[in-house]
Amino acid sequence: LSLSSNRLSGEIPDAFCEMESLQVAILGNVTGLVGFDDMYLDCNHFTKLPEGMGRLKNMFTLWMEATGLEGPLPDGLYDCPVLGSIQIGTCVTTAGYKNRIGVFSERFGDMPYLSSLWALNAGFSGNIPRNIGNAQYLTQLLLHSNDLTGNLPEELANVTELTTLDVRLNRLSGEIPERVMNCEQSSGWMLEPQQD
Repeated sequence: LSLSSNRLSGEIPDAFCEMESLQVAILGNVTGLVGFDDMYLDCNHFTKLPEGMGRLKNMFTLWMEATGLEGPLPDGLYDCPVLGSIQIGTCVTTAGYKNRIGVFSERFGDMPYLSSLWALNAGFSGNIPRNIGNAQYLTQLLLHSNDLTGNLPEELANVTELTTLDVRLNRLSGEIPERVMNCEQSSGWMLEPQQD
């Protein structure tokens, strides 16, 4: 399904998630496909995702760049059994849509196959949840330019596959935990000095 470059706006209806045979949905500007069972919602003005996203049993990739999402992500998103790659926010396009999602959900740590979370300028606030350390397949966690506060969780040291971490331009405080700094893979992490 391709509805790219249509300047769509509003909420995506819940019935959208009932198309069981849908493998690729392109509702944005995409120049190439990563694989099957992907959804690209970028560069439209979708303010809310359908709660029924958990019914998309084969969705592995979800791109929501510059969509203008408002409010929390639906609980159903975290129930997608194989969802591994999520891209939210990233940049503000010429259309000027900026996400305002709110609190960074601890449910991200409960996603069994989450390998990549790119949430640059995604409108996240609050703390980075400690249970993000449960995301055993997480290799990329980019949280640049949000409104995240509190300490960097020590549990990030449990994510042994994490090769890319970017938490710059947030309002994190306290010292970077020693366990995190001593991680073998931390040399490629982009951490700024914490504010006190």
